[in-house]
Amino acid sequence: MGEWGRIDMRTNDFREAKVYAAVNLWLPTRQAHIDWASRFCQTGATISQLEEAREYAAAENLRLPTLPADIDWALRFCPTGAKEYAAMKMRSLTRQAHIDWALRFCQTGATIAQLEEAREYAAENLSLPTRQADIDWALHHLENSCRKHLSLRSSVGTQAAANDVCCPVCLESMPRVIGINLPCAHVLHQTCLDALKQHSSVCPVCRSPF
Repeated sequence: MGEWGRIDMRTNDFREAKVYAAVNLWLPTRQAHIDWASRFCQTGATISQLEEAREYAAAENLRLPTLPADIDWALRFCPTGAKEYAAMKMRSLTRQAHIDWALRFCQTGATIAQLEEAREYAAENLSLPTRQADIDWALHHLENSCRKHLSLRSSVGTQAAANDVCCPVCLESMPRVIGINLPCAHVLHQTCLDALKQHSSVCPVCRSPF
C-alpha cells in the first residue's frame, strides 16, 4: 500500500485536494490524483495556502513554464512554514512582504529550526537592538552559508578533472561523458533530467526549450 493508504480519504480536506488536482493538474489517472492529494494532505497546508503560493509563483517572480510547475513549487514551498513564521514573528510587515521573506528563506535550503538556532545565537551574542534584527542577521547568515556551499559544490577547482561538469539540477560534479547534453549544451544527469521533465521542458540554467 502506498503513502496515500495512511491518509483518511473520507475527510473534506482530502476530497478538496483531489478535486483541486483533477481541475488544475495534468495527471493521467484517478490514482495519480489520489496520490497527489495524499502528498498535499501530508504537508498540513490548506488549499488556500497552496493557491496563495501558486499565485506568487505565477506572478513575475519565478517564471515557471506551466500551471502544474507553479503548483509543484507551491507544494514544496508550503510545508516549510516560512510564511507562517514571518507572519508570526514580523507582524509589522505586509502579507506580500511575508511571502517575499519566505521565498528568500526557502532559497537557503534551511529549516525553521536552523533559522531559530541562528537567531538565538544572535540574541545571545551580538547585542542587536531588536528581535527583527536578530532574524535579519540569522537569514543573512543562512544565505551566506548557502552561497558558500553552492560555490564549493559547483566549482570544478583543482581537484576535479578538466572534463567534469556540474549538473545544474543536483549541483553534483560528474564526468561530462556520462551526462545528457541538452540542445543548449548544458549537461544533466539522466536521473535529474527525468525528474525535471515531470514538470518542465526548459533548461534550468538558460530556460531554452528541449
